[in-house]
Amino acid sequence: CDHYGLALRHYTHFTSPIRRYADIVVHRQLLAALEGRPPPLQHGALQGVAEGINRRHRAAKRAQQEVSRLYLLHWFKDFPQEEEAVVLRVFED
Repeated sequence: CDHYGLALRHYTHFTSPIRRYADIVVHRQLLAALEGRPPPLQHGALQGVAEGINRRHRAAKRAQQEVSRLYLLHWFKDFPQEEEAVVLRVFED
């Protein structure tokens, strides 16, 4: 299967390789294997790249959650309410 936009003769679809570095890495590894070349990243380097990608993905998810929480708090500030409550536990963070 060809991909005109990426100028690749061999192409497989995971998500959008234009947006996802992980997919670009996989495509480069697969293309090297199909062409009989050694992989661009050997096991140790590939593992390091994968760990970095996963670390950044988790950080992006946390950032997204924090922005959602901040947006919700910003929205609630316009609707103050008083309720009776009992504090059961207080956490450090």
